[in-house]
Amino acid sequence: MASSRGTTLVELIVALTMLMIGVLGLIGTTVLVNAYLTQGRWGSFAAAEASRRLEILRETASSQGCAGLSGGMASYPGSVTQRWTVTTSSLSADLMVIMSSPKARVETLATTISCP
Repeated sequence: MASSRGTTLVELIVALTMLMIGVLGLIGTTVLVNAYLTQGRWGSFAAAEASRRLEILRETASSQGCAGLSGGMASYPGSVTQRWTVTTSSLSADLMVIMSSPKARVETLATTISCP
């Protein structure tokens, strides 16, 4: 009876195939994680800039009244745009800020403030 020592070529090919499947899975996961991190950074930036714009509009409303509010647009580096709209009634104003970028989803922040 002969003893078998070492590995056969078939076992080596199977082991390398399994290793390659694992490595490719890790690469695919890394790409997804990077995309989610980029999306999270954009969401944080958009929310912070939209909040700043809403604060400016609130300050304007408290000093000039809701009649002093108007919509507009601002641009940021990287083709990022911010648009805001103001819809006033006798007692309140609806404010909406929309942040958009060609590389990311559109983020919208809205609120209602009372008119003095």
